[in-house]
Amino acid sequence: MAQNTGLLTCAHVLSEKIVAFKPKDISKKYSVEVVRQNTAIDLAILRINDTIESNELEVGDSDNIEILDSVFLAGFPNYNLGDSGVLKSGKICGFRNKSGIRRFLIDTSIICGNSGGPVFDVNLKVIGVAVTGADRMEVADETEEHGVIPINALRVLLN
Repeated sequence: MAQNTGLLTCAHVLSEKIVAFKPKDISKKYSVEVVRQNTAIDLAILRINDTIESNELEVGDSDNIEILDSVFLAGFPNYNLGDSGVLKSGKICGFRNKSGIRRFLIDTSIICGNSGGPVFDVNLKVIGVAVTGADRMEVADETEEHGVIPINALRVLLN
């Protein structure tokens, strides 16, 4: 899978006036272009149209994920301006097929604001994109599907 693909996120987080910003400097907004998207699998590749200093994340391999593998979920659950990101640890607890993609389920709560964020393996390589969970922390235990799109589903967008 090609590195330097762009910014990968969930298609359901896109809006007509989507912009990017760094949490440490919310005053500077960067215009974003949707390069490709697939709403059936809920993935989108974005390009930030301004020069922005960023660190590229290393892509892992999600084809060999197994139940009880350790993962780390990164994101901004219930984001408020000025919040830092949150990194939570968890385990793979199951699998669920959706739109022809074998998503994996994690035992860590995915909350609104985590959607589109990376899920890392123990080597801090991206193995997936957080996609489904609860709309707020108070009801996180009421959902059984804290789902992750495997990073190898990116092949669908690149073909």
